[in-house]
Amino acid sequence: MIDDRTPPHNIEAEESLLGAILLRSSILNELSPILDPSDFYASEHQHIYEGMLRLWDAGRAIDAITVHDSLDGLTSTSKLMQLQNATPSTSAFGRYADIVIEHSRRRRLIAHAADVIQQAYQPSSEVDRILSYMDPSADRLIAPRSADISGLYDVGSFMRMAQETSDNDPWLVPHILKPRWRVIIVAAEGMGKATLLRMIALHAAAGRDPWLPMDEYPKRRVLYVDVENATSSIQHQMRIANTSRDRDLIYEASEHRHIWHREGGMDLRERRPRAEFEAVLQRTRPEIVFAGPLYKLFRKARGETAEQAALEFSQIIDDLRVRYNFAIVLEHHAPKASGGGYRELNPFGSSLWLRWPEFGITMEPQGNVSPTDSHFVMELGRFRRDREVADWPDALERGIQSATTPWTPRWFKMGRYERVLQANIAL
Repeated sequence: MIDDRTPPHNIEAEESLLGAILLRSSILNELSPILDPSDFYASEHQHIYEGMLRLWDAGRAIDAITVHDSLDGLTSTSKLMQLQNATPSTSAFGRYADIVIEHSRRRRLIAHAADVIQQAYQPSSEVDRILSYMDPSADRLIAPRSADISGLYDVGSFMRMAQETSDNDPWLVPHILKPRWRVIIVAAEGMGKATLLRMIALHAAAGRDPWLPMDEYPKRRVLYVDVENATSSIQHQMRIANTSRDRDLIYEASEHRHIWHREGGMDLRERRPRAEFEAVLQRTRPEIVFAGPLYKLFRKARGETAEQAALEFSQIIDDLRVRYNFAIVLEHHAPKASGGGYRELNPFGSSLWLRWPEFGITMEPQGNVSPTDSHFVMELGRFRRDREVADWPDALERGIQSATTPWTPRWFKMGRYERVLQANIAL
């Protein structure tokens, strides 16, 4: 008997879901882990969704033009515009996805049952094996994101891949920052951490070593997200960072450094700010993101713990960091001083920040430093052990009249830069 019944499907739900993605591509952040191209019944819809996923994985914009361009004639611009214009509601994308996935699972169940029946007709098939196959587990009926499982290696292949990646990953900032690394810098208020971040960002975008600006390196695309300071404060700090006597680093960095200014802060856990941030990433394609202070990048909801809020925020940042392949340097404040006046230089808020970064840098003044002091030294310590190998200075000195940068590095033990500095002095 030939079963000529049409497999379960809902074309309207598929069209509405694809249209919602065209209107608001950020929803792929929620859809990509659970929805596979094969979940669509119409082959054209499978191709469209596949194209959207390729664009999303590459960090490119998703709209009718870009999707059409990526599909080599497998759909038309008019079809994509029709999907976009006929979508009832982008906010209902979750319901559309549920319908598409439910029908997909039914089709898989039908195919699985048909396969069992077909095997039962084969004399060579063992009954016990068929019976064990009859229980369609959830793993077999839920389609993976793709045929290949990302990130799975045998140990030999993994070590070769890791070595190759390490060899090929360039220094984004000479000897202190590589792609996808995470850094948190913690200090008390007014101790110059924002100026330090702006100095490193400016030199990276200008293609200069921040400790030895005479040394040139490839210019890096840099995004600075400022969620605290007024425009005048940013301008003042940028002028301080641009203290080189014989060159204008702001001019040299102009095409490679962008500033996203959100003085009132924002909550990247909310969809709209997160979508705006992703749009900024798509436009600027940064290799390094500097941002801060950390506590103004997200907010804790009522009844929520600091750990819960920090965990979700870190997951959002990690997802973007990996997809867009950027390193991130975050400015964070230290907790208030204890009863005895000692101020512990750990990132305040969630304990997650003690575990999250590759480098947890602290800036602590040597001696009694007042807010009016023009010359002082900040010792660079750690609130966690380094996860990678880098060459951060042991201390930074501020206020040296002859210096070409606002912060001058110091190494307590003879390091790479210290040797270069001494060699330059001897010349």
